[in-house]
Amino acid sequence: MITKRIEKFYSKNLNLIFEDSIESILYNQKEDEKDEKEIIKIILKSGKEIKTNLIIQAIGVHSNNELAKNSNLKIGNKGGILVNEKFECFSNEDNTKLDSIFSKNKNLFF
Repeated sequence: MITKRIEKFYSKNLNLIFEDSIESILYNQKEDEKDEKEIIKIILKSGKEIKTNLIIQAIGVHSNNELAKNSNLKIGNKGGILVNEKFECFSNEDNTKLDSIFSKNKNLFF
């Protein structure tokens, strides 16, 4: 739903592509600058070809929290390890703070 709104908003100036990835980028060598290349087209894994002069690529990731779950650490509603402001972890059973267990990585949920 939000994706459709974003696409509609930017459709006149940007080409947003979701659920696809870049297979290759085709360049032209700029005549005036030896080391400079100019993007002319990208080819997506879906086979779609797009003429462009700028690419902004973003990816999404999901937390791998299997070790935390198996260790009985409390997991937040977005899948990250639940910690407080001191990065202390909590027990999944009774929500008590676990002494000497800290988490400081990309799998956090405050």
